[in-house]
Amino acid sequence: MNTQSTPEYYGYTIGQNIAPYINKCIENTKECYVSVGTHIIGRNDSNFWSNVGNVYNDSIITWGWGPVKTDVKLSGVGKDKTILRFIDDVQSRRLFNSPADYVFMMQPKYDESCDNLIVDGITWDGNFTHNSSSSTINGIRARGKNITIQNCKFIDFGVGTNQTGECFEITVGPINNTDKGPNIYNNTFTNPGAKSNSVTGFVPEHTYLGIWGNDLVADNNEWINCIYDLKTQQSPLHGMTIGPSKNAKLTNNRFNNFQGGCVYMDSWINDGAIIKGNTGYNIWEFVQLTCKSWGDPSQVSINTNFKIAKNNIQLSNDLQYYEWDKPGSVSSFFGYCYDPSLDTTQHKGFQNVVAEDNIVLLGTYKQLDGTTKTSEKLVCYWGNVVGSDKINLSSSNQFVTSSASFNALTASAIVSQTPTISLIGTGSLVTTGSFITVNRADLLAIQQSFIVLTNTLTKLITKT
Repeated sequence: MNTQSTPEYYGYTIGQNIAPYINKCIENTKECYVSVGTHIIGRNDSNFWSNVGNVYNDSIITWGWGPVKTDVKLSGVGKDKTILRFIDDVQSRRLFNSPADYVFMMQPKYDESCDNLIVDGITWDGNFTHNSSSSTINGIRARGKNITIQNCKFIDFGVGTNQTGECFEITVGPINNTDKGPNIYNNTFTNPGAKSNSVTGFVPEHTYLGIWGNDLVADNNEWINCIYDLKTQQSPLHGMTIGPSKNAKLTNNRFNNFQGGCVYMDSWINDGAIIKGNTGYNIWEFVQLTCKSWGDPSQVSINTNFKIAKNNIQLSNDLQYYEWDKPGSVSSFFGYCYDPSLDTTQHKGFQNVVAEDNIVLLGTYKQLDGTTKTSEKLVCYWGNVVGSDKINLSSSNQFVTSSASFNALTASAIVSQTPTISLIGTGSLVTTGSFITVNRADLLAIQQSFIVLTNTLTKLITKT
């Protein structure tokens, strides 16, 4: 590690505002390694209001204003070890001596491409709870090819009562939409911010992950205890939104107690997306695709050649139904909207969207009249109903209403997909035609990732 790539090299000590020191590292070396500890970002001193010092540079992590633009790496020690936290009562939303009620913790110069950016091993704490109720606080915003964000954690971001715009923990993708999209690996999203004085009615959504570009990947991320509250939070929660995109892969992600739509799209052209191998426990909705009119006709959503396959989903019970354009859900596996004001010959909306080989435990929801209904497998929330040539719910999907049936089906699926393995020596396994070297810790990690562990693997763990 280059010693000039640490904030401490430039005089930083914990307790100071770390933002300008990180920016200095990046400016000089294209790298910054942040140590263990909770590091504060932003200023709330009286001089800030007089624009004393470099106000923007002191407020957030940023670069691209000079020669350094691409191949930047920002690293920490790991989740819950290196923590970047917005200061209480941060005034960084007031930039260039004018109110800016929509702020990101990190935003390189937006009209410059920051290709090959890597962000790794940091907890990003928006500290929404201890900031102005009006300000919308976001995480990372960047544009460039092949951006990687991995091994990070995002907590306490949210939409302010100003309702300026959608809240994002991560929103990244290339300037040219057909360039290589981002790689989002092994991140944790939890604990959205909430305000008790949120106004009633429709508010902008809270989207954890907004990504675009060709061949983008979101793999092995987790959403834990993302709670929606009509009284204190109100912004509908969306796990992943893509677009525009081609050949996106949303795979092996986990949603545990997620009170919103895991995969949601309502804009741009998306072709060839694969949504596969994801799991959900106590979730409100797995997939929602919306095709609606926008001021910019090019923004109208078209979703083609999707494959939604081999996901294991447990839907929530006792949800309250709301009209489509208000917060809430009907506990559905797949929902869609197709604006009846659109010319369907120009705006095809959906084509060859196929859901197959999914295992779904249906939940329940309450209608406006108080009666309870079973979760919807496929539902049109609003607008034109489409046929199976557009959205096809294959007969290979298995929908059940009891936990016992769901567990039996997922166990059977795991056994059918697990290769035959045998122990040939300490730490070595043989599979069909190949060898893999493993140790006890690896086997235990595999054990934890399966819903049901086969007896064969249990014996192998005991022997090693």
